[in-house]
Order: sequence, then C-alpha cells, then structure tokens
Amino acid sequence: MRRFASYLLAAVLGAVVAYSLTAARSVTGAIDAGDWLAFAGALLGVVLAVGGAIFVERWKKSTELQADLKLIEDALVELEQSLSSLDVPFDADRRVADQKQPVIHSLERLEDARAVLAFAREQTKVTDIALWRGLRSIELDIDARRQMLDQEKGSCWGATLRVACLK
Repeated sequence: MRRFASYLLAAVLGAVVAYSLTAARSVTGAIDAGDWLAFAGALLGVVLAVGGAIFVERWKKSTELQADLKLIEDALVELEQSLSSLDVPFDADRRVADQKQPVIHSLERLEDARAVLAFAREQTKVTDIALWRGLRSIELDIDARRQMLDQEKGSCWGATLRVACLK
C-alpha cells in the first residue's frame, strides 16, 4: 500500500510539473520540442535513480534479515540436536563409569548450544514479536534450568546415572 501511495504521489507531482510547463508554453510560447524531451529525460532519470536506490536498500535489508534468521535458525537446530542427545536411556547391563562420559559430553554440548543461541541473539535484531516471544521463552526456560544443569554437569554421576548409584 505504501509503495502504491508513493507511485501515486510521483504521478501527481509529474502531472503538476507537466501542467505548469504547458501553461508556461501557452503564455510565453517559448518551449520547443527539445526542451520537452530534455524535461522528460530528466524526469525519467530521476525516477529511475530514486527507484533503483529504493530497490537496492530494500534488497540489502531483506538480505540482512534472511542472514539474521538463518543464524537464529542454525542456533535453534543446534540446541534441538543437543537436547536430543541427552535423551539416552540408562543401560543397566553396562558399567556406570562407561555411561558417565556420554552424559557429560551431552551436557557440554547443551552448554555450547546455549552459548551459540546467546551469540545469535546478540547479533540479530528481531522485529517479529512472535519470534521474539518464542526465543525469550526458550531463554527463560534454559535460565530456569541452568542451576540444575550446572549441578548435573558437576556431579559425579549425572542425572541418568543416579538410578544406578542407588541400586
């Protein structure tokens, strides 16, 4: 709608200028065909230059937005993959010590994914309120569980291995 209004305004201003020139010619009779062609060329040049500049700016903004969204998307994919790596069931047939390292590795991977998401949020300007709310919800969720994750990472056995310790 905004684009249409700007085109309409340009057309009206062009018509006003053309009418002014026609009125001036009828009064003075001094404007010849070469002057009309020069005026039309200048008007066309200005319209194309301004239109081209607007197009380039919109393209740059769109490209930057796509790059920002890609950065956030990659961070969310990494977070999802790190969360899925934590979903490893405890195997009672294996030694507890053998199962400790994969859990610690998964917790470290989750911490890295959280840092990547924080970096992506710092680098991007989110203008979509629904996206902002979703990202904020994820951040609050991670922050709420941060103490638990730190305790699990620092503990001797990790969350999935505690069951074996009790047996």
